Amino acid sequence: MFDVNAEIKKILDAYPDLWKKKSLKKDTIFHSAGGFANENYYLETGMMKIFVVNNDISEESIVAFVKDGTALLPYKGNHTQTPKMFNIQTITDAVMHSISKDNWEIIRKEKQILDEIIHYDSIRVSNIMGELALIKSISDAKKRYEKALQKHPFLNQIKYEDVASYLGITTRTLINIKTNQIKKNKISIKIV
Repeated sequence: MFDVNAEIKKILDAYPDLWKKKSLKKDTIFHSAGGFANENYYLETGMMKIFVVNNDISEESIVAFVKDGTALLPYKGNHTQTPKMFNIQTITDAVMHSISKDNWEIIRKEKQILDEIIHYDSIRVSNIMGELALIKSISDAKKRYEKALQKHPFLNQIKYEDVASYLGITTRTLINIKTNQIKKNKISIKIV
């Protein structure tokens, strides 16, 4: 199976001077919807959320969480103008590497693998969105949460509000689910 993240890490290691390393504080929005994408990213450490904002009700809807070792490729190449459809925000302190579209194109001239990476990244993004749709299609909120947690155990490390947004349920519903789990299993959990 083609691993987009591993391939981008190889490119980062092979061309370190073309990437900018940035330390980001928790809750930093570094990629905003609107305009056109002009950078790609590799998250070395930390966690991020990818979301859209419904301006009519000033509410964000999280579509994915990103953890360390993940490539984010909103810029696809000079052959296409890719609109920035999502916001990306840190949910922990993070270390990220970014590469400008100009530097990406320098590497692209030398490495045909970038076209393959972009192809597989498109498939990866489709799979992530399909997975979210599948999770949200579960009508029972408790089962929806359990399915998501089974697939993404790191959800226990994320604020309730963000997990609830991702699942398409209210924060109150998520708190009730977790409270009932504690009572039923007599387990302790860390509230974040």
